[in-house]
Amino acid sequence: MEYLKEKEARETAYQAELEKQRIEKEKEIARMRALQERAKDQQAEKDALRAKRIQEEVERDQRKKDKETAVKKAQTEAQLRRAREQQVQMQEHFLAIEAQRERQEFERVLAVQQKGQIQEEVKRSQCSL
Repeated sequence: MEYLKEKEARETAYQAELEKQRIEKEKEIARMRALQERAKDQQAEKDALRAKRIQEEVERDQRKKDKETAVKKAQTEAQLRRAREQQVQMQEHFLAIEAQRERQEFERVLAVQQKGQIQEEVKRSQCSL
């Protein structure tokens, strides 16, 4: 009987040790899962932060590019405006020169005609005498 009691006590102790090991193993697994979950969450936060920074950099670059494009467009438009104004001024200048030439030519022809008329009158008056 004593033997059976000892055997049962050993069996109970063995089962208790197995249960204790199973519980410890479950605790260790739960701890490892929590660590993995925490590491996964931290990595997700890092990834999200990195993605946010990249997106902000892309947006900054786009704003810079848009600003440069706007400045270049404004410069081009200003240059075109100046070129148009210069073209109009040159055209007005050439028209003024042409008008001056025509006026001078008209005055020259008029002077020649008047001189011719005076000479005609002088000839007629000399002939009538």
